[in-house]
Order: sequence, then structure tokens, then C-alpha cells
Amino acid sequence: MRTEVPFIQPSFPTPAEIAEEFAEIVGVNWYTNFGPKERQFARALAQYLGRDLHVATFANGTLALIAALHATFGRGTLDRYLLMPSFTFIAVAQAAMWTGYRPWFIDIEPDTWQPSAPAARAVLECFRDQIAGILLTNVFGVGNPDIQVWEVLAAEWQLPIVLDSAAGFGSMYPDGERLGGHASCEIFSFHATKPFAIGEGGAVVSRHPSLVEQARAFGDFGFVGRQCAQLGINGKLPELSAAIGLRQLSGLDDRLATRRKVFDRYRTELGGLGLRFQPNAEASSLCFASVCCNSAHEKTNVLASLHEDAVRAHDYYNPPQHLQPYFVANPELVRSAELSVTESICSRVVSLPVHDYMALEDRRRVVAAVQKGVSRAAKTRDGPSYLRSRAKFLAGAAPQ
Repeated sequence: MRTEVPFIQPSFPTPAEIAEEFAEIVGVNWYTNFGPKERQFARALAQYLGRDLHVATFANGTLALIAALHATFGRGTLDRYLLMPSFTFIAVAQAAMWTGYRPWFIDIEPDTWQPSAPAARAVLECFRDQIAGILLTNVFGVGNPDIQVWEVLAAEWQLPIVLDSAAGFGSMYPDGERLGGHASCEIFSFHATKPFAIGEGGAVVSRHPSLVEQARAFGDFGFVGRQCAQLGINGKLPELSAAIGLRQLSGLDDRLATRRKVFDRYRTELGGLGLRFQPNAEASSLCFASVCCNSAHEKTNVLASLHEDAVRAHDYYNPPQHLQPYFVANPELVRSAELSVTESICSRVVSLPVHDYMALEDRRRVVAAVQKGVSRAAKTRDGPSYLRSRAKFLAGAAPQ
């Protein structure tokens, strides 16, 4: 039986290194509540991400997002909405609802898979009074090429943006700037599945120190000094997690470079098959490599071929948020714009494994399995209409 190629393969400090960190923490006798490791980690994150940025750490990325929403929009009353894509992880809508807002799902762009600014504008032109803000995402942790378009739109409509960049720590926008400095704030997740992983953890990052301080206070029961000044929760990052994070920062860029080489080989070796890769993914931290097949039939065959060859792969984000069972059963909780592009991409997307220092043999197995799946799809799909659609796709036209 062949050894499985895992979908996610985290790189962590060795047990001896973690034991060394824990011994130091024990020696200081400070385990949480913004100890020396946490303070050092927050400073190191800000220094890594860029100039004039401020950071508040959290126990996980979802708490960071809830804190960011609370600090940016205030507490909602479930009669106002946040614009957000449906094509993202369910924690985005859940965070909005925990903060007292309802999701209003908008579509994505067919080429970038990023949230559609024209779709947002169409909603705002008719329902501006119901919209409290914009919960944007950098899809798959890839820097949105249209981020400045979004910021102009938000300024025009006088709406703040919170930007969920959960998987994108270390990613860059097309201009070479690292994620972290756009919108009112950006949030990151340091979950074990992310390229920058500490187990559980997260951060709110902003150019506005008052916003970061408010988010930090929210994660400390709302305390300012020793008095509770606002609604809060316990979202503090433990010292051991911060210590792991400091270790993980060392050599991060070298590890990301190896992930980008894997992506480059995927794109080179699979691009001729008509598979489309997300623009600017080559400058991202690459939690995984997502490709868009020509049809749902092709995607089914590609996933089947990968699984047959013991390669773990997924089809994020499928189902999208608006088709998750909770919202299907409770449609009154959300509103949705036209989501045809979202549903089309979801029906055709495949997410391929990417690891730090990924073994050449593993990469070759992934490529061979995808090639086999595409070939099988071409042989088993009946009718000339599919062949015409595929020819259009290879020529650059959008498939029907």
C-alpha cells in the first residue's frame, strides 16, 4: 500500500525546542495574561509585516475576527448586515453573527475568485441603510489584486472594512506589500493547518493603534487597566503558543519559498491541461494550491484520481457559506445577492496539497494523478458540446 501524501503537513519546532521554551516559561512563572513571550511575539509580528503596524494576539483566528468586528463596527442588533463573500470558510459568517450582525452574501469574480466589488455596489445602491460594513476576505490567503478598488468603494459609501486574511500570513499583494496593512484592520489565523502555524492562535493587525488596543481589551474581558470598560471575552494567547510562534517566524520566508516552488511546478506542469490557477497565488503563503477545472465532471474525475493514488485533496470552499446546512435550514438569518459565479467555481475547484520542502516524488504523484483525472474526464464525457466547451476554455473563453 502506497504511503499517503497528506493534504496538510505542518512544520513545527522539535519536542526538545518546545521543552526548552516551556522550561523558560516555568522559570519566569508567567503562563498567560500578556507575558514576556506574548509581548515579544506581538512585536515580532508587527516588525515582520511592515512599518507602522500594530498587533494584538488572540487564542485563535475566530476570536481575532470577532474582536476585529467588535472594535470596528461595534455591537450589532441583528437588524443590520455585513457584506461578505459566500466563497469562504463558515467562521466568517459565524463571527458576524456572534457580533450581532447578519451576513449578506455577495458573489466573487470569475477570474480571481475574490469578492466582487460590482456585486457589493449593486447591493449598496439599493440597501445602503441596512449595511453596517464590509467583511472582506483575501480568498485562500491570496492578496486581492483589487484591494484598492475595495477601499475606494468603502470610502465612497462611508463603510469600514474588516479584512479576513486568515491563511495569508506571509502572503503579498501584487505590489509586493505584505498582507496586514489594508482596510480598517486585517486578521490572521495561526491554526495548525496554516503555513504559519503555532497550533491555535490569531492576530488583529492595523495601522490604527486605537483599534488594536480596543480589540486587545475585548480579548481581555473588556478590561482597561483593572476595570471593565466594554463588553469582552477571554481570548488571550498563552505564553507557550507565543513561544512557538517566535520559533516559527525564524526561517518562515525560506519555508514559504519552497512552497512557492511547488506551486510554480504545478502551474507549469498542469497549465497545459486547461486548469486555471488563482491570480497572485504565486506570491501567497500557499496553504494549498487551488485549481479550477473546466467542468464539474472533470473535477469529480480529478478528485477520484487523486484519492485512488493516495493523495489527499479537497474542494474548498464547497459548499460555500450560503449552502451550509445551518443557513439552508434558517434562511431568514441571511440575505444573498446573485451567487452564480460562486456556485460555478465551487463545482469545479480542487485544492492540491502543498508542504514545506515537499518531496519531489510527492509532487510528481500529485501531478500524475491530476493528469490522469483530466484524461479520464475527457474520455468519459459524452457529446460534442463538452469538447466545444473545453476548446473555448483552452482558448481563454469562460466555459458555459
